[in-house]
Amino acid sequence: MTADPQLSKLLAEMLAGTADMEQVFDFHEMPLESVEDVRQICDALASVAQRPDLVEDGELIDDLAAFFLQVANEEVVLAFREQGLPLLRELSRRKLQETPPDSETVMFLMKVFALYADAEGLAPLLALARDPDYNEHYLWPVISETFAQDGHPLVEWIASELREPLPAGMAGIGYLDLVNELMLRREIEKHPYDTEPGWELLRGWLGIEDEDLSQHVGSAATALAFVHPPDRDALIEQATMHEDYNVRMQAAWVEARLGRERGIAFLAEAAADPLYARTAINYLQMLGHEDRIPEVCGNSRFQAEVELIEYLSDPEAMGIVPDQLELLDTRELDWPPTEDRRQFWIFKFSVGQGEEAVTSYALVGSETESLFDDYSENPTPEEIYALHCSWEMDGEPNLDRGRELLGGQV
Repeated sequence: MTADPQLSKLLAEMLAGTADMEQVFDFHEMPLESVEDVRQICDALASVAQRPDLVEDGELIDDLAAFFLQVANEEVVLAFREQGLPLLRELSRRKLQETPPDSETVMFLMKVFALYADAEGLAPLLALARDPDYNEHYLWPVISETFAQDGHPLVEWIASELREPLPAGMAGIGYLDLVNELMLRREIEKHPYDTEPGWELLRGWLGIEDEDLSQHVGSAATALAFVHPPDRDALIEQATMHEDYNVRMQAAWVEARLGRERGIAFLAEAAADPLYARTAINYLQMLGHEDRIPEVCGNSRFQAEVELIEYLSDPEAMGIVPDQLELLDTRELDWPPTEDRRQFWIFKFSVGQGEEAVTSYALVGSETESLFDDYSENPTPEEIYALHCSWEMDGEPNLDRGRELLGGQV
């Protein structure tokens, strides 16, 4: 397979500082299939390493390293390992020597090294976890999640080496999430935070009231299932009263795991709420309490609501939680994009209150999606079905085309 000439042109523009960033992002979305393209990217990295002015450009290094995350086959992975990782290690070493530190680029490179399980590239990670210039970086939980993937060859290394002293900040939260997962999978016997210093860190995180830092509280609450401080019951009680519902649900899971009825009852109630159903049902199943899953959870409309809310609230999709949700229509249709017959639900939803409320529609049943601005002011269900059908079939919503595809069904 020959090298992509468009990629070659883009890489030259990136090195010259004239690249269109939208085009760069578009290429980052396309999995690389050719080792010749890997060679082009590595040649660009080698050019960066030869020019001190380009080494200082952390965004350029990030954009080139991002190609390592979009691989289509093992051949490309191997080519990046052999040709690219040595260059990234060299650039990482040089970025670590900069003053002030470029934590953004260094941590992004650590993310790449973790994905490739590159022990040499990850060698500085232990020191970074305890360095105030790096340990509050937002990528720590992402890096820890990579280590937590089943079969990661370096998970024992990171779990053991960060045990003492325990890291603080986001590095500590990332490590806490990792060891919580390892305890759940019974891959380690003793929780690293089940010590005096660990208890102190957990108490501090459980006391956080900032809504933006609720992840810290939730992770600390989960750890209460595995640690034994003298005040554990008081800490569990503190978590059950937290303003963030997800933290309260974590605390309920801990209590349920300890056999306490209050926690089981909380999870059963949460399972009947479409916003929290998926997590609560998973917890009840995990703990052997399937009999406490509410009957409504088996209802097809309820499952459609769960599907829609998860789609809307996903930060990588819409990132919104509807304040109001109304079923507008449901019916079975022969659906040309999937060439089968299936059940559909149309929901009308609103975000915000009063004059600031934004209202739109969404379809569940095939590709769960809201087309937002493509609907008319008060669309009929038939119009919505037609728009979604054409969008799924052709990539763009077209009312006439959708009606044609659906024939006399709408």
